[in-house]
Amino acid sequence: MKKKQLPANQITVHVYGSRYDADKKAANTAYNNLFNGKEIQFSREGAYPHSYGIPITGDGDEINSYVWKFICMADVLRTYNNKNYRFVVHHFDGFSIEEAVPLFYEAFNIPNIALPREYHAYLESITGKKGLPTLQDINIHDSLDERSAVRHFLGKTVEDIYRSLEEDIDCCCSFMESFYYLGPNAFAYYVKAWEHFYRDFRAGLFDHKDYGESMVAESTLHFLSQRTLLSAQEETPQGRESILNLLTYCEQYYSNAEFEEDDALPKCRAIRATHQALNK
Repeated sequence: MKKKQLPANQITVHVYGSRYDADKKAANTAYNNLFNGKEIQFSREGAYPHSYGIPITGDGDEINSYVWKFICMADVLRTYNNKNYRFVVHHFDGFSIEEAVPLFYEAFNIPNIALPREYHAYLESITGKKGLPTLQDINIHDSLDERSAVRHFLGKTVEDIYRSLEEDIDCCCSFMESFYYLGPNAFAYYVKAWEHFYRDFRAGLFDHKDYGESMVAESTLHFLSQRTLLSAQEETPQGRESILNLLTYCEQYYSNAEFEEDDALPKCRAIRATHQALNK
């Protein structure tokens, strides 16, 4: 039986984890060439006419950065110079499924990236068994911002997010923008982590010597302002209830005489009025 011939303009690239230093240079060159409008060349690896090695040496942040570069490049190369690129990802040697899947969270919705079947099965198992928001709950429109939210939240519980905030209050800033873009069901689930964190912070359960409530209140109000601007009409009743609870904490803080001239309290009241009107 003859092997099926692919259309001349369709290129299949096989993607593997590489421990060779040469592939670090190749990965960086390919990424830079693409975004500088230059031709991309994929090398031959064994039986594959076109291949791409993702460097998997170094620390976790370095590996994440190379996977992210690959995902960005593959997304741009859906159609490029009249060619259609399809990327077939092979499981990384030396990585467990549990270690590998989170690296590719942002790739699950990209149609020209084919991930191993076991990656899809694992993702379904962790969200299904724990009753967690699914990929589709978090990423509805497949925007870059939603993909970032997937990286922060997918596969995590409310307790996981709460612990991240508890361990490093700076996470307030890194998580904040991702909260803006969660789908309404995912938001209703994960906003509980922020609500419980702020409640416990006000109760004095955390000893953060370098931070006062002013930073938490400011981050919370900014997050609620942006979320209301983007998604007020779409919130679920549970999500709206958490928003109103967070507003109560902010209002109690900003009601202090020290903030009499600040516009924070009027902002809190305006956001509250918006959500109360939508609750009716």
